[in-house]
Amino acid sequence: MQWLALPLHHSVGSIAAIMARLLSLVLLTPVVISAGTQNGLSQATGTSDSAITLRLRVARSCELLQKGTLVSEGGYATVRVDGVVEEIYSPELSKDDIIGYPIGTPQDLVKLAQKSRFRMKPVSDTEVSDLPKVVGREKDAPCPILEKALQTAQQDRLDRRRQLQSTLFRPGFDGVSPPEALQTPQPKAESQDVSSSSQSSQPAAGTRFKLRQGTVVLSVVVASNGDVEQVKIVRSVSPDVDQKAVQTASTWKFKPARKVGLPVPVLINIEINFHLY
Repeated sequence: MQWLALPLHHSVGSIAAIMARLLSLVLLTPVVISAGTQNGLSQATGTSDSAITLRLRVARSCELLQKGTLVSEGGYATVRVDGVVEEIYSPELSKDDIIGYPIGTPQDLVKLAQKSRFRMKPVSDTEVSDLPKVVGREKDAPCPILEKALQTAQQDRLDRRRQLQSTLFRPGFDGVSPPEALQTPQPKAESQDVSSSSQSSQPAAGTRFKLRQGTVVLSVVVASNGDVEQVKIVRSVSPDVDQKAVQTASTWKFKPARKVGLPVPVLINIEINFHLY
């Protein structure tokens, strides 16, 4: 493929100069493969937080209670637990896990947590003292010791996170937001003579410009770290243009898609438009 970057002459009649303008690439907004509604989470700006108790089922009739903080940031809620480095998102918890919140917790934060799919339950102040600890839901229930319960809870969360981040999602469904483009490098134009008579105001007879124009549609996976992977051509223009589109898209960086907060891989289409102007 010949990538041309010759200067535009002031003469309107110079056909060669007009056709030799830079072949450019324009990034269009990423298009989700399947249409769908957004997850409806609040887009409130800023951050807020409140003390909570994270109640995790660690045995059939036992719970692990841990001190934590419910945080609102970036339009979704997440939980930070004392002694745990990573934030905890609702998809990492089981259906039996609950966030206990004091009566005085701001209602907008409680509503955001519910929209973020946390199970919320008001609790008294006495329930948040002397934590962490393991309690039985039934009298004389056989419960694991605290150290074992902490290890089990941590491992269960990590297993759920790995499973979710190894699953390919589609934005707009089941609380999954689309990725956002952060870095979209453009291809570098290369100067090259069209023919031995390129200095002439008219192209030589028989000269063929190997420029193409059109839209290449690519199917790409945006990984949970924002990298572009598994680039495939959905709609082709020509082999040389297709190759340039694939090479360029592979260098892009995204803010990853999120499943109610948790970064997850998604499959999307992007359109790359090559045109002369």
